[in-house]
Amino acid sequence: MIEIQRDPKRVKFKFPLPAASGRQVLELQSVAKRYGEKVVYEKVDCSIERGQRVALVGENGAGKSTLLKMLAGALAFEKGTRTVGHGVTLHYFAQHQAETLNPEHTVLDSLSEVSSQAETNFLRGIAGAFLFSGDDQKKPIKALSGGERNRVALARMLVEPANTLLLDEPTNHLDPDSVDMLTDALTEFPGTIVFISHDPTFLTRISTRVIEIEEGKARSFSGDYEYYLWKKTQEVESIKETSDELKGSNRGKTAAPTRAMASQAQAKRSAGDRRDLNKTQARLEKQVARAEAEIAEYETKIKARDLELANPALYKDESTKWSALHLEQDGWKKELVRLTVRWETLSAELDGVKQKLTAFA
Repeated sequence: MIEIQRDPKRVKFKFPLPAASGRQVLELQSVAKRYGEKVVYEKVDCSIERGQRVALVGENGAGKSTLLKMLAGALAFEKGTRTVGHGVTLHYFAQHQAETLNPEHTVLDSLSEVSSQAETNFLRGIAGAFLFSGDDQKKPIKALSGGERNRVALARMLVEPANTLLLDEPTNHLDPDSVDMLTDALTEFPGTIVFISHDPTFLTRISTRVIEIEEGKARSFSGDYEYYLWKKTQEVESIKETSDELKGSNRGKTAAPTRAMASQAQAKRSAGDRRDLNKTQARLEKQVARAEAEIAEYETKIKARDLELANPALYKDESTKWSALHLEQDGWKKELVRLTVRWETLSAELDGVKQKLTAFA
């Protein structure tokens, strides 16, 4: 069921809670892809785990959309394998998804196309969540702006919930209110997201991991977009320092860099990697502890509500108080599921970081 909250400033909604997938969601192994003579990937590997919100970044033409399409199963490749994890359900939103809508259909018609079983009130709720209310829901697609069509295309993904969203530039042509609404919803989405965006604010708020596409390689950064930017800055500074040292040492000489100098540069990089991992570990430990505290809080509330609902006196009068208490508890249980999935994901990431730190010892 779509949860919609209205305030004077904007409409907010939460994605319906989908059934959880297995830990491993999607994986590409040794995949090769070319367009005619142009080789995009010779041998690329990419693995996505449950609960991650992965931003694909890189220069235009680097192959971000190609990688996303291959993950979605929407694009064939010449070599390699694609593996879909247990219980994974997918929604793929392409850059030009809005152009595929039937221009003669209304907003509600377009939503009902996705599922003939969906009730009209349910579809109206989804349309309202995407800022289509009243008569706007009866407008034909051909009368909508580019941003409005994008909202319809995004709304269609909610008719039948999925636990994995693959989104290519979802905020393109959206007005600021719509971008805020979508960002809020994706931040609270309990499933897995892989997305492409050029919006720095959207990237910062959504991503928990970054994969950089460059020269046919997919390089993973175990941190959010701000961490990725910081890490790239550190790498540039490290290269500059090494270059300056080499220039200073070779001033007036023609000899190549010595083995000692190369070893020193490698030691600096290793020390930097260790510092990065320590920072990541500290951040993940805080997030795991916060998730554990929130889980404990919801478990306590649910147990207390169980006792309250077990009291026969609650059902003696004709009031509907007991029904409201049940509904509230159902909401807590859904939130507990979401928090548990997040805790599992964070714990797995923390274990990975600890293993890498152990390798430095």
